[in-house]
Amino acid sequence: MNTLTLICWVISIYFLLAFVIPAIIVPNLFLYKTKTKVTSKKLKDKIKQLNKIKDDEKFIKAVFLYVAKRYKIAHNPITFILNLPRLFWHNPNKIIERENEIAYCHVQDLMIKTILLESKRFKESDIKRKITFSMVIHQHLQVMVNGKKVNLDPWGYNEGVPYGKYLSTYTYFKYRKNRNLKIKPQ
Repeated sequence: MNTLTLICWVISIYFLLAFVIPAIIVPNLFLYKTKTKVTSKKLKDKIKQLNKIKDDEKFIKAVFLYVAKRYKIAHNPITFILNLPRLFWHNPNKIIERENEIAYCHVQDLMIKTILLESKRFKESDIKRKITFSMVIHQHLQVMVNGKKVNLDPWGYNEGVPYGKYLSTYTYFKYRKNRNLKIKPQ
C-alpha cells in the first residue's frame, strides 16, 4: 500500500467516525430527535425559578449560563473518547440529576431547548439546531428572541467562545486563550 492510499484511508475513516456516523446515530444531533415530557420535579422547579426573569434576553442568557456552568466538556481526545456513552444521553429528566459531569454539545443544547420550550416563552420554530464542523461534528442553537438571532453554544463557551458566538474551527483558535473565561450573569 503506498503512502497516498494510506493517507486517503485514514482521512476517509476519520471523516466517517467524526462526522457521518455521529450524525446518523447520536440522538438530538442531526437525524434522530427525541421528545420528552418534563416530569422531573428538579427540572420543573428550575424552569419555574428561571421563568421569574421577565426580560426574554436576560432569561435566555440565564438559561444558557445555568447549563454552561452545570456541565463540563471533554477538553482532550482521551476524555472525549472515554466518555462516548454520554453521546446517547437523551432524557432531560435524567440529565438534570447529573452535575459537574461531562455532557456533549447536543446534550447541553437539549437541556437549553427543553427549558426554553417548557417555559412557554418560546416555540419550536424559534429554536434552530445548527451544525458546524471543527475537529468533529458540533451543534449549537440559534434562538430568535425579540426579532434577533442569538447563538447559544455552552460547549463552545467552556472552550472560551463568548456568549452569542459559536464554536467553529475559526473561533476555536481565536478564543482558545480564553478557555476558562466565564461571563458574569446580569
